[in-house]
Amino acid sequence: ARVYDEASIKRGEKLFKKHCQKCHGAEGKGNGELATALNIKPANLRTLPKDLSRTYILVQIKEGKGNMPRWRDFLKGDEAKDLTNYIKELSETAM
Repeated sequence: ARVYDEASIKRGEKLFKKHCQKCHGAEGKGNGELATALNIKPANLRTLPKDLSRTYILVQIKEGKGNMPRWRDFLKGDEAKDLTNYIKELSETAM
């Protein structure tokens, strides 16, 4: 089975709503309710380059970037991979 199957993307969506939506927004556009309080705007995940690797996204999730916390201490098992797959799906289906 592929790492980025539909079940992984669905799990990632749930994790996104739980952990990421407040800053990145419901649609991943970087406009969540906490975004205005941050001095660095959260990334618009829908405009990530299509060729951005899953590995790069995974590292950003695990290690954090700017105001974004390091999530490796909070996510368990394959949760970071599931989140990566959901974020990749967001960027690839964006119009």
